[in-house]
Amino acid sequence: FAPLQTNVGYLMNRNSIPAFAGRFASTLNYSTLFVTGQYFLPGELGVASATVSPTFGDFKRLALDFLAQWNIRTGMNLSLQYSYFNNQGFANDDFWSLKYRLEY
Repeated sequence: FAPLQTNVGYLMNRNSIPAFAGRFASTLNYSTLFVTGQYFLPGELGVASATVSPTFGDFKRLALDFLAQWNIRTGMNLSLQYSYFNNQGFANDDFWSLKYRLEY
């Protein structure tokens, strides 16, 4: 078991929007590349991960996501996540989330 794992993905969207209520038909085509790295802390203490996701085409943005998760005990964890979206042509967005999960 390797403590560092990586993943690369590619998503292609081809959309045809039909004419409706007197509006013209249009298309919305874009692609997103996902690159993720996860590092598993020793002793199943938790996970740290980061994802970079640029989007190209009719819709353009760059999404960054960072996550730190701590396993408090079996079935109980706490995670802190930060996400940032650089939206070309629109306002940028970012948010933090803190989650406590109990599984039984």
